[in-house]
Amino acid sequence: MTLLPSPPETEIKPAVGNPQNREVLALEARSRAWGDVAALSPEAIRAVLHNLEVHQIQLEAQNEELRRTQTQLAAAQERYFDLYDLAPVGYITLSEAGLILDANLAAAALLGMHRDDMIRQPLTRHISSEHRPLFSLYHSRLFASGSPVVSELRMVDKDESPCWILLTETLRHDGAGVPLCSAVLTDISELKQSQAELLASNRQLKEATQLATQFSAEAESCNAAKSEFLAKMSHEIRTPMSGVIGMITLLLDTELSPEQREYAEAVRSSGSAMLGLINNILDLSRIEANKLELESLDFALSTLLEDITSILAKHAHDKGLDLRCTTDLDVPALLRGDAGRLRQILTNLGGNAIKFTSAGEVRISVSLVAMSEQDVLLRFTVRDTGPGIPATQLGLLFDMFTQSDASVCRRFGGSGLGLAISKQLAELMGGQIGVSSAEGKGAEFWFTASLGKTCSGPLPPVVDSCAMAREALKLPSGRDLRILVAEDDATSRKVALGLLRKLGLLADAVGNGAEVLTATAAVAYDLVLMDVEMPVMDGLETTRRIRSPESVAAYRDVPIVAMTAHAMSDDRDRCMAAGMNDFITKPVSPEALAATVSKWLLSGVPAN
Repeated sequence: MTLLPSPPETEIKPAVGNPQNREVLALEARSRAWGDVAALSPEAIRAVLHNLEVHQIQLEAQNEELRRTQTQLAAAQERYFDLYDLAPVGYITLSEAGLILDANLAAAALLGMHRDDMIRQPLTRHISSEHRPLFSLYHSRLFASGSPVVSELRMVDKDESPCWILLTETLRHDGAGVPLCSAVLTDISELKQSQAELLASNRQLKEATQLATQFSAEAESCNAAKSEFLAKMSHEIRTPMSGVIGMITLLLDTELSPEQREYAEAVRSSGSAMLGLINNILDLSRIEANKLELESLDFALSTLLEDITSILAKHAHDKGLDLRCTTDLDVPALLRGDAGRLRQILTNLGGNAIKFTSAGEVRISVSLVAMSEQDVLLRFTVRDTGPGIPATQLGLLFDMFTQSDASVCRRFGGSGLGLAISKQLAELMGGQIGVSSAEGKGAEFWFTASLGKTCSGPLPPVVDSCAMAREALKLPSGRDLRILVAEDDATSRKVALGLLRKLGLLADAVGNGAEVLTATAAVAYDLVLMDVEMPVMDGLETTRRIRSPESVAAYRDVPIVAMTAHAMSDDRDRCMAAGMNDFITKPVSPEALAATVSKWLLSGVPAN
């Protein structure tokens, strides 16, 4: 225990007025205190001393805690300034007047300056002149409303190099309550550059789209012009071809000498070849315009193959070739699809095989690839023992107007369209087409087609259309059937009348639509074969007038069949929309004419 020193023995007298007197007074106070302590008992003195010791310990503990807190605060402050300076974005403190009060290293680097050179400088010195009013507006709005503000500003550094920043300003107060602005500066130069590039790309894309639209419109216009040209040329070529083939057909049905018959057959063969070329060009036009529609009808595969072999047999026999056609046992006999297009492909492939093969055989085979409950995928193969095709030419065979050798066209003829059309048709039927060959080892062409299965039972027997037409010559009432032919071309009129007479039918002919109206008003015709393009009044307008409610009821429902050289699908649609019942194209074969006439003379189906 610490003992208190003995009180001084010297008597202390009061003193006032000067420092010495104040010391005297202090001594007197201490004397009195010692006197009070001296009056205490030993136990009380010990208690006082204990309390003093406890208080001293507490003060020392508080001082130690204060030192630790000061150390932690200094470390936190150091870490704060480290984070502040090392932050990847710029931080600055601004006064209400826009002066920079503080800035971190990122802000200084962003503006290309030393931090000390920025302090107490207005931020507007670093903002491009055109954006200074924008900063002043937003900065004043911050201090007026207290709500954070964000602006995009174009900045310049000390070297006058431009950059873009995103300035985010928030309001705070210092310890004395003075309002300050804490601002975050984010470099968005790359973002702005990307935006500019994106805008440029969008402009280029827009321009490219406009050009593409323009080109598309021009392409559509060209396609329309091409289709119109093909339709016009088809009509113009088909009309005389109809006369040529029709007259040759009538001529071959007369008494001719062998030499005359040979010449007539040659003319018919050339005319048929010309007609085939026209049909190929029209098929390509329809395919390119997405207007070629496939039929879906039931047919017997064996009948189709017999028709094809009968078509190819004479040519194969003339060249001394063996023509064979086989079908695997698992191939369904009754199918549903476009038999005409299948015939077109097989006839083209088989005809090519016979044309290019000088000795040996041509074999057509059909096999099953896959089958489901409703559909089958068949593979049709045509093999020959011809000269083969060089490997370098195989990839060109299915291009339009292309043959494997430039001399082929001179040696064998042909336009190079058949295989291109066959490829398009096979793809339209859900299949593919291909070829394998080697020089001197023949060629194998194949294609696949997806066809429907039919369970309708045996198909009805083929009916002789000409015989049906002859049977229709007399109605049960005994009245003769009369047909009106509307045709402005004199040769085509003679062909139509000649074919109808050979069918045993009575027919009259007129040269334009006005004459049709006059004739049908005077005679109760059972059928009208109507050309489309005629002078005075065309076939479409004539049909519309016949079908009009204001027309004579006696002939308002007469069946009207378009018999025209217009062969496009749009032409058929226009005819049907005008009120016609059917559509056949020139040149009209005797079989097609007989089938159409029989259909409308025997069916009794009323007009549209």
